[in-house]
Amino acid sequence: MLERILLLMPQRGISAAILIKEVGLSNSSVSEWKRGKAKPGADAIVKIANYFGVSTDYILKGDTLETNVNGSVFGVVQGGQGVLLLIMAR
Repeated sequence: MLERILLLMPQRGISAAILIKEVGLSNSSVSEWKRGKAKPGADAIVKIANYFGVSTDYILKGDTLETNVNGSVFGVVQGGQGVLLLIMAR
């Protein structure tokens, strides 16, 4: 989970300090996450997902499922053996 958050930050050109300020997290919480002493709570995960415009499933598991304007569902599921692209028409 933390690795996906850390991956999103440079992709969006922000530092941990900016994320903490923008999302309203405490420095100590993020420090504990990085050291493996704690994990983000549900509220923090929702805030981070909303900030980056990704799903909570992506933050938690690396999975993304989206619905386009035609109602088709598509997504990417990352597993231990690689990436599976799903495309399902409606």
